[in-house]
Order: sequence, then structure tokens, then C-alpha cells
Amino acid sequence: MQDSSPRNRTAAAAWTAPSFLFTKNPGHRLSFICVLSGVLVGAAAAISTGIYVWSPQEGEVDVSPFCCPDLARELAWYLNQSIDPCKDFFSYVCSNVIGDKKRREDDLQKQLEQSLLTGATSEAKPRGVAGRFLTSFYRSCVTTLPYPQSFFRSLASALVRDSWERQELVDTRSAILYIFRASVKYQLPSAVDVSFSRMKSTVLLKSREICTHSSHYYDAMTAVVDAMNERPNAVTLSSESAFRFRGQLCDALSSSLRMKRRYSTHNDSHQIQAELWSKEDLDAGFSVYGSSVRSVRFVTAVGFRQIRLIYDQFASENTNSTAAAKRVAFLVWHSVVHGAEHFYATLNDSHRFLFTVCRTRIYIMRAFWEAFAAEMLTSPDKDAVAHALFTSVKRSVYADIRESLIFDADDVERLHSFFENLVLVTPTEASRISIAVPNASDSLGENILRGNSYLFLVQKEREENLTDVRRVVYEEVTFLGERQLLLSSTIYGYIRAGSSDYELPNNARVGRLLAEAIWHMALVKMNWSSKSRDNINRFKKCFPENKLGDIKTDLTNNLVVIVLGLSSVVKTLNRSDWEMLKHAWSLWRISNAQFFFMLSTYYRCPWFWWSHYGRMTNVSLLYNEDFATAFQCHYSAPMARTRQCFLKGSRALKQ
Repeated sequence: MQDSSPRNRTAAAAWTAPSFLFTKNPGHRLSFICVLSGVLVGAAAAISTGIYVWSPQEGEVDVSPFCCPDLARELAWYLNQSIDPCKDFFSYVCSNVIGDKKRREDDLQKQLEQSLLTGATSEAKPRGVAGRFLTSFYRSCVTTLPYPQSFFRSLASALVRDSWERQELVDTRSAILYIFRASVKYQLPSAVDVSFSRMKSTVLLKSREICTHSSHYYDAMTAVVDAMNERPNAVTLSSESAFRFRGQLCDALSSSLRMKRRYSTHNDSHQIQAELWSKEDLDAGFSVYGSSVRSVRFVTAVGFRQIRLIYDQFASENTNSTAAAKRVAFLVWHSVVHGAEHFYATLNDSHRFLFTVCRTRIYIMRAFWEAFAAEMLTSPDKDAVAHALFTSVKRSVYADIRESLIFDADDVERLHSFFENLVLVTPTEASRISIAVPNASDSLGENILRGNSYLFLVQKEREENLTDVRRVVYEEVTFLGERQLLLSSTIYGYIRAGSSDYELPNNARVGRLLAEAIWHMALVKMNWSSKSRDNINRFKKCFPENKLGDIKTDLTNNLVVIVLGLSSVVKTLNRSDWEMLKHAWSLWRISNAQFFFMLSTYYRCPWFWWSHYGRMTNVSLLYNEDFATAFQCHYSAPMARTRQCFLKGSRALKQ
């Protein structure tokens, strides 16, 4: 039986290229003759190189080089020739793409991931410090995680070395500093979990002692005790005595009623001192956040009696004794067990999902991934192209808005300010932070601490720089307030630089996304006067009222920005040879207009079939009058319907 998979269609595409694209008239068919003869050497050579012989076609052909033969070839592999593009363009472009595993393998993010996990990169673009860290993190993860005892030893040694190796006094101050550091910097909470709400100016302390039993808990304590005993001038501590102390303290903690209490740091200092912890110690703990003590107005304690019992343990003795070592082991043990819960919860004591767990951890460490992508994908030339794309698209969207008169006079000044002040932030610019990426280690425990500490510092710096700034996300674009638009490294990676010939592919993917994002912010997320909002809502309602694609009402916002984004980006393109046929790849002739509409749709093909997205895609093309002209669709064809919805002011939108 013949295999009709997309991959085999790809292999055969050279002999069955989409027929209508050899002419501006989709009704014309390509006729070609393939001569197979062992005698005629010329014919054999023609076949081996994929040369076609076809009958003359109507229309003048531009002999200038086509911008992107590689992309034209990729399109030819997937286009579904059994579907008339003038009837259902989405299915024509996307039906062979959806679900194709090969396309997934070719995805840029997949390529970055493979480079990261294997450590293989090109000489022209070697890995930077972020890439080396993530590769080392992954390798230490997959080599350590199969052996829980190794994981416990690695993490316990890292925690003890970082927080307790040079600690001369074991007291309430050192205890609270560890509790804050473990939760805040390392994301490995101890017996007390700590979190901070910058908006509410509140620190939350939550007792989370672990008093249940597990076969791995004793192994974790053994690893902690071994790390404690390796410290310089350490007293000898046994696992049995440390685990016994853990049980005794757990009994005392469990016997107290768990209650919640809220304190004001300014008015309840004496109450905090009497019921919770030393106020001076807490102030020292607040400094771990890097914020002024004044910025913390409230402390909420969940299980304040349990927290006080832990305080009492460390207040009783300040010497480096065996008793003090047990208390330190109790705190570190909780962090180690918490870390194990993170890594082993989805592993279920099997190695089946080992690689998935370790790979997932890499994606969770988002700041590292962003830094790695910036190392691999960014360049000054690409930055220049990105800013040029953004400028032209922003101007086009603003021109469309002004022409539409959709905004009321009361909103004109704010609208102008929005477009005047909005700037693009590329991954190159976003990666320029003052926090240095840490060096990698062979130890998973060290990598966990260094990685989480870096993530905390990056997040803290961003929060301090963007205080009270609202973040609005549209696909791979993030608005930071109303002044900055951050382009993700994934989309940035598709920018082509080095030639003006790349205008079409750059706008088909990146330019269109930028246009949609700006429309999304302007029409959906910003607050306008009632008159402007009424005009916007009338335009949205026009599509379901006219049954354009039978779009769900809750998807109207998505439809509007897709429609307007495509319309705006088309207006930025060079239209001098818009409909002129060119040799795109092999003997395939297409115009720039045809190529742009196919490529911009191809880039948006979903991984799975979604009928509503297909309808939205077709409606966005219906809204653009260039589409029917480019493909010479008959006036009665579904994709050649007259536009019925117009972005206008207070007038009715249906015309």
C-alpha cells in the first residue's frame, strides 16, 4: 500500500508541485513531461536534477531571483493540492501540516533544546555561560536522579557548605537567616516556609514541619548528618540521634494547636518578640529579599506556636555542640526532603520519566532559557531588522486607527502617546541585566542552589525595575506596561538578516505577530472612553452577526486582532512587484502576494486540528482584498466574498 504520509508527500513534491501556482490563474493546470530513457543521456540527466518540461503559461514572469527558495520548497512539500485555495485556504495550507511529527522536529525551539541537552553547537555560535550551565544541570540531573541516596548527598552537602560550614554560632539569628535563605533564594523551604508579597508589603511565615514517615526520610537524614560531620571542627553527630531528635520535636510541634496570626511590624513589635521570633532577627531575615525593612509592613504567621517552638530550640544554646548540630540538621533535612519532593513526585520511584523530569526543570528555569536563547539567536543585524519591522508595523497600525476614526476625541491624545512611547525590547536588550549567570558544577545540588539563587536575583531586579507595571501577554509578545513590548527569543530566532530580500518572510512571521499584538493592546486591553469602546464593540459584533466563519462569541477578540493584524502588516510591504510571477523553487512560479499569504498562514498552522482557528484564518484573508486578487479567485468562490465589516467610527459597520 502506498504511504501517503506528509513525509512521503514531501519526497514526491518535486514531481507533483501545486498546479495552480504555476500561473496566476488557479484554474490552469501544470503540464509537464518526464522522459525516462536509459538511452537518452540528456533525459536521464534532466530527471536526476528534477528538471521539468511544461507547456507555456500565461502571464509575464520576473527573472529576478526569488527571495526564499528554501521556504518555497518547504511550502510545496505541505500544500494540499486536493483542496481549492479559493474555497478553504486554511485547509489548503495547513491540513498536511497539522500533526506532522517531522515539522515538530524542525521547530526552532526543538532545535535549541537538542543543542542544549546534547551540548552540540556550531563553531560559529558556541554556547555561552547560560548554555553551559543548563547543559551541566541536565547532565548532573540525569546521572544523579536515578539514585536517591546520591541526590540526598549532593543537595545536603551543597546546603551545609553554603549556609553552615563557616557559621560559628548556632542561634536564633543564624536559624532565621537559613529559613529565609532556603525559601527565598533556593526554593527549598525548611520547617518554616517564607514568602513575600511586595504588593501587600507582607511576609508570610508558614510552619510546614514534616512528621510523616517514609523509607527515604532516614536516608535523607543520613546524608545531612554526613555533610554536617564533614565541616571543619565539627562535632560528631550520628544519624540515629538526629532522626530521634526530629521525631521528638515533631511530637512537640504536632501537639500544639495550629493557629494564624497577623502582626504589624510597626505597632506589634513586642507581640512579635513574645509570640513569634526576635524582631531584630526577623529584620535580618527580611534583608534576604534585598529590600528595606520599612517595605515590610505586616507579618502573617500560620502556625505561630509551632514557629515559636522552633525559635525556643535555637534560643536555648549558642555553642557548637551536638545538640546544636541536631537542630541544624533538622532544618537542613526539611530542605532536602522538599527538594526530593520536587524532583521525585512525578518520577514515582521509576526511571521511566527521568529525562522528562530533568528536561522540565530546564524550562522551569526560565531566565536561564532566555539567556541561552539570546546567546544562540541574537545578533546586531537581527536587532536592527527587529527594530525596523517594529517601526514599520507600529506606523501602519497607527495609520489604520487614525483613518478609521474609531477613537473618540477624548482618547486621541492618549492614543498618540501610546504609539509615540511604545518601544521594542529585543532578547538581546532584555538579557542585559546586572546579575551574572553562575558557573556550572558537576554536582546537582550545587547547580540547584546556584540556579535558584540566580532566578531569584533576576526576578527581584525585574520587579524593582518594573514596580506596579502591568504585564500583558499576547502569544510570544509581552507588554511591560504601555511603553515596552518584549519579543520572545523563540520568535526572534526566525528573523532573517543580511538582505532586503527577507522582507516577506520576516513580515509573514514576526511582523504579523507584532501587528496583532499592538492591535490586541489597543483594542482589547487598554481602557478608553465609552464612545470609543462602543465603536470597538460594534466592529467585534459585526463578524458573528454576519456569520463570517461561524466564529464563537468568546473568540471575537482573537478574530479581530488576527484580521486587523494581517491587514496592517500587508500595507507595510513593497508592492511594486506584488503580483508578478517569479520562479520560486524548481519550476514553481508564484507571486510575492501568493507567497506571503501562504507563508503567513503556514507559520500559524496549529499542531492539532481546531476548526474555529481555521475559520478565523479564512475570515482574516476575506477581510484583506489583496487575497482574492492574488489568487484570482472567482467572485462566487467562498474566499472571494465581499468584505462586510469595516473598522469605522460611529457609523454602522456593515456596508
